[in-house]
Amino acid sequence: MGCSDVLNSLRKGIRLCMNKVVFWLKGYVIASIPIKNAERFINILPNQNIRADRIYVKGERCCFRMERHTYLKLHPVVVKTGAYPKIHKKCGGYYLYRRLLQHTGLYLGMMLFALLLYILSLFLWNIEFSGNQIHTEEQLLRFVNECGIGFGSRRNGIDCAEIEAAIRKEYSDIGWVSAQVRGSRMIIRIKEAMFKEKQFENAEEPSHIVADQNGIVTEMIVRVGTPMVAVGDTVKKGDILILGEVTAMNEYNEPINSTTVYADGEVNLKSELSYYDSIPLNYVMKEMTGNKKTGYSVSIFNKKIFSYIPSIPYERYDIITTSVNWKISKNLYLPVSHDTISCREYRQSEAICSNAQLSERCYRRYLEQIETYLKNGYRLVRDDVNLQIMKDECVLQGILTMEGPFWKRVGVLETEAEGVTTE
Repeated sequence: MGCSDVLNSLRKGIRLCMNKVVFWLKGYVIASIPIKNAERFINILPNQNIRADRIYVKGERCCFRMERHTYLKLHPVVVKTGAYPKIHKKCGGYYLYRRLLQHTGLYLGMMLFALLLYILSLFLWNIEFSGNQIHTEEQLLRFVNECGIGFGSRRNGIDCAEIEAAIRKEYSDIGWVSAQVRGSRMIIRIKEAMFKEKQFENAEEPSHIVADQNGIVTEMIVRVGTPMVAVGDTVKKGDILILGEVTAMNEYNEPINSTTVYADGEVNLKSELSYYDSIPLNYVMKEMTGNKKTGYSVSIFNKKIFSYIPSIPYERYDIITTSVNWKISKNLYLPVSHDTISCREYRQSEAICSNAQLSERCYRRYLEQIETYLKNGYRLVRDDVNLQIMKDECVLQGILTMEGPFWKRVGVLETEAEGVTTE
């Protein structure tokens, strides 16, 4: 088969598909006539330039399919043959359009619903936080609300960069913040540090970088300020590592004047830290009984319109509240939410941990502490800890040799700044 044959077959296929689409859009009917008049009726149709297809016999009637406008031309044929067609079904785009016009109320309601969704999408109905461990969602949400961003805020009035800067300024232990508005929800991702970031409240205020632990300087990079120690020096807690002062020298290497600055750089110390942790042998165990009571509430625009709280017959129980915001899609939230309140009964009983359980819990907590140091830029050089199981507790203690940014920032005192120019 040559290329021309392939192209011809392709054209025929496209033409056939287009004819079927046009046939459906114009609309067609499925009708039938008595079988006794069918032969003469079918033979007359070509003489009247009327086309019928899909002709078949069903019981005592002959069925056929015909275009809508063609069916309207059957009157002369009906008069000649005395065969009156009966329409069984009306199909196609024309009849679908006519049926849609009969439900104007439904479609008007759909249009109003779509308009309502559009209006609701212009506002913020959900604020989510991720990455927070030290600060609770309630605490962060309260602060965001104080910044003017909350339930029902206009989306076009939200400055994500301003919110990020405000959170970093308010919480010094949050080193990274990302705020995004997607649909009708705001997603705030944060990265916390167990240790405070090496930042000062005011970056323009002169300050020193001071050792926060006794140790040995293992790395030092000075960007701004005057280095007071060198790599390999032993320092004590409180010693100035980078002085927040820069002295200008003349061509004879004589000091001309001094300027206080915001010291900046990277300093790592190798320090020995004491570690101590204890877990009591006896503890109170909480055992769930399986009994629970469940309540519900529904809120619209943060106003509770329905609430059902059952009576609680239990002496000891936990209350777990699950709040769900209604949404249409992943990012299109509605100002409607429902809460599920579960009250679960439990019993308290005293239990005694075995030696293996105590050891496992102590080492697990120790590894969590080490992991926290590692996440914040510290490195474990050596650990020398011992586990002791005593009469009523398990104790894990020893010395950790860590290397990392063991320093803090201290402002330049007024007495230090006398006679010194502030930059």
